[in-house]
Amino acid sequence: MKQFLVVSTLALFSTVVSQAGLTVNNDSVNPIVSLGGGVYQFNYTLSLASNDELNPAAIAGATCTVGAGTVPCSPSTTFATIYDIPNLIIDGTVPTPSVGINAGWGVVTQFVGITPVTSGGGSVNPPNGDNAALENVTFYYTGAQVYCGSASFGCSGIVQSVFTGFSLQVSGSTGQSALGSYTSSVTNSSLNHAGGQTGINAVDYGSGSVLVPLIDTAPEPTTIALLGLGLAGLGIAGKKFRRR
Repeated sequence: MKQFLVVSTLALFSTVVSQAGLTVNNDSVNPIVSLGGGVYQFNYTLSLASNDELNPAAIAGATCTVGAGTVPCSPSTTFATIYDIPNLIIDGTVPTPSVGINAGWGVVTQFVGITPVTSGGGSVNPPNGDNAALENVTFYYTGAQVYCGSASFGCSGIVQSVFTGFSLQVSGSTGQSALGSYTSSVTNSSLNHAGGQTGINAVDYGSGSVLVPLIDTAPEPTTIALLGLGLAGLGIAGKKFRRR
């Protein structure tokens, strides 16, 4: 029950601080699933705002940071990066991370996350930073089908605002979670259609907090207790040795 309360509270916080654009949320039905043997799967949904769309061709030329310098976003300008995943499994019997059955989507992992750069030249920094020692997961869209958050801004494709089935797996976990970060890049349909803008001028950026795995490296309480008993035993033995 305690873990459920922590997850619920953090999920609520994530929803509050998230911005418009392509938003990353923990799956509302099965956010964390135990697969046995200390392996847990974290499930996510990606959601479009009403004025946004999956339309990579419209924002060709958008730029990102991947380590040093600014480069064209690759493999796509339409993506969401979740930062700092400890013990990420990338070679499992089931593909992980996974885009599920979402057509046109792919995934890459990297230690320095793909981070969008705004039209003003500044990067959309993840709220909790990007630790270069922990892997990041980027779900990207390269499909030709255009999906719109709503039909209100000249949508030329299918109206669908929520995409489910994105996941990643970690090992050595107890299913606990921590507050992590994401950034995203997507086409702003109101700028593209109504405003006549393309390329980096029609990009809508998102960033916010999302639950990521927490790997507890602290010793188990029983281990600490046994260690304490061992030290106490050594102390008694030392006293006896000095009395002889």
